[in-house]
Amino acid sequence: MMRFQRPPEPDDFDAKVRQPGNAWLSGNIHLKKISFKNHTYWTKCINQLADGFNGFCAYACIQPFSGVVDHYLSKTKHPNQAYEWSNYRYASDKLNQYKSDLEQDQILDPFEVEDDWFEILLPSLQLVGTEAIPAHELERAKTTLDKLHLINGEWIIKTRARHYKQYNEGKLSIQGLEQENPLIARAVKRSQDYYQKGNEFYNCEDYQSAIQNYNQAIRINAVYAEAYLGRGKAYYQLKNYQNALTDYHEAIYQNPELKHFFGEV
Repeated sequence: MMRFQRPPEPDDFDAKVRQPGNAWLSGNIHLKKISFKNHTYWTKCINQLADGFNGFCAYACIQPFSGVVDHYLSKTKHPNQAYEWSNYRYASDKLNQYKSDLEQDQILDPFEVEDDWFEILLPSLQLVGTEAIPAHELERAKTTLDKLHLINGEWIIKTRARHYKQYNEGKLSIQGLEQENPLIARAVKRSQDYYQKGNEFYNCEDYQSAIQNYNQAIRINAVYAEAYLGRGKAYYQLKNYQNALTDYHEAIYQNPELKHFFGEV
């Protein structure tokens, strides 16, 4: 997940959705179970809602095959919110089904999460929570990941894998990856940033700080050959030859073209 800004209510929303919806609802609010079939006025605003989320599912951060209007507060449990723009999130049809009647105390709101609460790990492409999630939100974060299958749901992983492959093959630039899958692009950029910081510390002969940054690059991208190489060189400077050798072997395993660096040790 990532933070989305709340899109403004469309000018024609009140006339097309709220008024006819609430007019119908007022005559049925007394029913124990309200059926909204044939009264899905919210579908009239789906295009504006999708635009408000740049076409991304609010939960998976992927452009869905079939997008729907998600009622953040369940319309069956909160019928008075069925026709309110503020209650709508754009979501894939599949995730909307997963979410079903889960309540707000169980599922995180895409308008409230922070950008550093979740990250993609490479190359597994699994979405995980970070240490930045506040303690009081940990349970909701876990439920959101589990119930919506955001960690490694089949269709989500397949979509992430397709985009990541296109990037690695040069068919998508980092800017293109951001447009297709912003969470993967963020992971790539963060791992590269840590790697560059590691290089800067290495060049300043601050090898411990270099190792710390290489560690972060590798934590995000477990197959980052150059980061293993950099960390190995830093370990070598600290005379930790065993760790240096281990990292050199891993670097060459991930990228055999780095073999020539062994001649520098």
